[in-house]
Amino acid sequence: MKFPRLPLLLTFASLLVLARADEDHHHDDATTTAAVDTAPTPTGTGPSGTCTPWTVDFSKIADGTSPLTLGFYDAWCAKNTYIQGGHLILKLDHDCGPNLASKLQFQEGRVDVTIKTAYSSGVVTAYSLLSTGTVNRDEIDLEWVGIDPDHVQTMYFVKGARVKGAEDALLFDIGGDTSQAEHTYSVEYKSDSITWFIDNTEKRVVKAAESSPYLTEPLQLHLGVWDASVEAPDWAGKIDWTKSVNNTFLAYVSKVSITPYSCVNYNEVIPATNSKVEVGNPGSSVPAASATPALKARDYDTVPVPVPALKRSPVEGAAPLEKRSAAAAALSPVGLVVALAAVALAMVQL
Repeated sequence: MKFPRLPLLLTFASLLVLARADEDHHHDDATTTAAVDTAPTPTGTGPSGTCTPWTVDFSKIADGTSPLTLGFYDAWCAKNTYIQGGHLILKLDHDCGPNLASKLQFQEGRVDVTIKTAYSSGVVTAYSLLSTGTVNRDEIDLEWVGIDPDHVQTMYFVKGARVKGAEDALLFDIGGDTSQAEHTYSVEYKSDSITWFIDNTEKRVVKAAESSPYLTEPLQLHLGVWDASVEAPDWAGKIDWTKSVNNTFLAYVSKVSITPYSCVNYNEVIPATNSKVEVGNPGSSVPAASATPALKARDYDTVPVPVPALKRSPVEGAAPLEKRSAAAAALSPVGLVVALAAVALAMVQL
């Protein structure tokens, strides 16, 4: 009378196996979906097309939302970025400083960023427009050096090099500590000029006709915070971690907007490899009566360091891949059949 239990138990085991297989199928689907970052798709493609403006107002974004779901990609250390209290937080710690980049790429356009910078000697907050790739990139910068928090430095590079006669940055007085109050900083990039604005007031213009060479590449927005005290202490100062909060320095971004005048093929936006590159380069740019020459930077250009292609983070809460193989085998359908059959046989013998 004990043997009739065996078919019942094996049926129960089969149902468990099917349920487990269905659960794994849905888990795989969810994992695949979560790993895909999306961004607004421009309405036009090609240099002569028009793009949909892209704006992220972080005061309207829920805490804990990943910036990578809002139209950014991980250029470096995106783990040190998060949304909290109506701001995108850029965190510099002993491990790394982040570099978030926009997926939207434009040939001409205007970028507006409302930001409160990080503080302390050696800490640099940067907002750059960069062409894709890892070397010889066109670049437009605004940088805030913690050792001089009342000023912003503006600069540009063509094909990764400084332009003759424009080797040093131009520095503008903000009228107060930029780590204590937020301001809106804007750059308008056109085929004939670059214009920098602070709180919608024009501060600097570079004319293509007066700059040889001049930028020609489509650009993306990069936002970051980095420790410049190792590579350029004369420019940025030496970082003092005793002034940090929980060994971190933070910059707060409240709003980002890109208004493209023309855009490029959206499929070409994300580079094949991401790079550990400081957002912005110390030095650069042309003299102007309205600006004071910036602190003299060490005579070097930041050299991007190639790293492996961007890797997706594992699903939150999941064990590292190398630790999951044994568990996965044990919980596979075959493993469950064997285990439950053994239990059934043991019960039959009772």
